[in-house]
Amino acid sequence: MAGEDSRVVIRPFTGDDYEFLAAVHYAVYQDVPRSVTQWKHDDQTRDPTLLFVRHVVELGERRVACGYFGHSPWIDDPDKYWVQILVLPEVADTRIRPQYLELALASIRSRKPVAVYTGMV
Repeated sequence: MAGEDSRVVIRPFTGDDYEFLAAVHYAVYQDVPRSVTQWKHDDQTRDPTLLFVRHVVELGERRVACGYFGHSPWIDDPDKYWVQILVLPEVADTRIRPQYLELALASIRSRKPVAVYTGMV
């Protein structure tokens, strides 16, 4: 399995990660590119009453994925949540998606969700 020699590190997203977020999104969704400006706009205009958490996943010193979870403005139910992780297509490490999903589920479990939608790309 690729990446077994590198530890999977999931850390909070910072302002220095926007370029990577735009790049990993483009690598996964080339037909729907999103600029750094668009990502920043979304974050600046996000409803602060809705749960939203974003992370970066690293293998060793390399950023390889971005994940986020919480409420989504298109889900009109406070007990339904969305989990998304975007992994660079060339990264074959199979530990990333399940580890991120477990982190997200552990974070929202106490909220007693009635549904969790996922996008594990």
